Amino acid sequence: MLNLELLHKNQPVQTVTEYSEIELRLSNQGQQPQREVELRLGGRVLRANLSLAAGASWSIPFNVDDLVGELVFSASCPGLDKATATLLVIPQKLSLEETLWLKIERLPTLLARLDAPNALRLRYNDDAERYFDYFSPDYTAEKLRHFSDSLLALGETLLDRLDYATPEKLESGYGVIRGTVRWPATIENWLNRPELAGIRHHWTTAPKTFATLPNLLLGRFHLSLSQQIRQLLKLVEVGYPASSRLRAILPEFSERVSRHHSFIELPYFQDLLPLLQPEIDLTEVAELETACLAAPNPAYANLWHLWQEFRTRYVSLPEDEETLARAGLQPMNRIYELWATCEVAAALELNFEGEDNTFKGASATFSNSEFKLYYNQGVSGGWYSATRAGVARPDLRLQRLSDDKQILLDVKYRTGGQERANPDDVYKMLAYMNDFKVNIGGIIYPAATPTPHVIDDASGQRLLEIPLRPPLPTTESAFIAQLRALILYQLAN
Repeated sequence: MLNLELLHKNQPVQTVTEYSEIELRLSNQGQQPQREVELRLGGRVLRANLSLAAGASWSIPFNVDDLVGELVFSASCPGLDKATATLLVIPQKLSLEETLWLKIERLPTLLARLDAPNALRLRYNDDAERYFDYFSPDYTAEKLRHFSDSLLALGETLLDRLDYATPEKLESGYGVIRGTVRWPATIENWLNRPELAGIRHHWTTAPKTFATLPNLLLGRFHLSLSQQIRQLLKLVEVGYPASSRLRAILPEFSERVSRHHSFIELPYFQDLLPLLQPEIDLTEVAELETACLAAPNPAYANLWHLWQEFRTRYVSLPEDEETLARAGLQPMNRIYELWATCEVAAALELNFEGEDNTFKGASATFSNSEFKLYYNQGVSGGWYSATRAGVARPDLRLQRLSDDKQILLDVKYRTGGQERANPDDVYKMLAYMNDFKVNIGGIIYPAATPTPHVIDDASGQRLLEIPLRPPLPTTESAFIAQLRALILYQLAN
């Protein structure tokens, strides 16, 4: 029998503040030794292949850092029930209510408004192994429901007139005429009396095959959606923040998996199923678009366009459980940084820029006809950048297209407990501004006082201190207007 305890300062604990260090204590309270014990946080494996003798205990320290919210630790062993312990981590910079609203409500809303991907993979330095994976279950569910509804409705239309082929059609496209042909004087005479021409008709009843390219796309689309819906359910299972609305309709999404699978299990698709088992990259089938657009049933053209929309407006969730688990543990400093970026982009009425909804170079760009906003994009600078390891990556770089005027902004979560920006962050921003020859820079941080501070120096540089906290739903419009006015005023002066 396994028992898992969470301790803080040698006392059992259920709630701590962020950045606290706790102790995970695992004990074997049974009479037999236990082997292959696995300790997890959500879906992420913390320790594996542990062995505990009867009555033995084992413990490790664990720093919760800024993993805000409910953390579920578990210990399991083959043949034994799982032992679990739950820890609530309270943020210090924002309230718990603000944090949960920001993660579950605000960010998905902003991503939808910016027409951004439902899944982001961002790199915050030049170490290729250190990525921050962000997925929004609510936004992903919204996109998946759209494609699921569209495909299921389209499928009913296609069933009325499914594309098919026969062996003759596949082989030559013509029927077969056999016999010694003696052509009469006129074709009309032959048509009226074919026996005089010596023609014998061989009629064969060829079975229809539905294993055509349009149906291959139809089947693969159904499979892809069912796989993505299953991954969405797993994403919520491993502890990724999801709204109560989404949790309430998860059974509906489970039922959608069955509906998509039942469609391709119809008798029509028996010839198609073996072709669907390998993971086919339909983007490499050059004839696919032509076949769909040329199919007798015009609904196949709609199928092709829906598939193209799916490919360009949806990012697939990872199938690897460890990647999902890592994404489910959201560091609050990264969430705050991503949220601040989306707020600035929304205030300036920008849209996500990208043809395939992926972040080139593990960064993001938002734009309209007036501005471009670069998020975490590496850029070459001067002497200051040259002394740093890797490429300099300002959090935000806003560029006005008409005159190339720029603002640099750094987003700081951990130092935001003060009412003013941390002096170290101010000095670093000033160095950035000199390095990139930019006269306006700023620090965004979650101070309690909403009043921004503007510091001008004799050389013409201007530093902004911008306190930014999640707005109340009733003050959202005023919040966006104030942020927009602040940025535009700095660009105009």
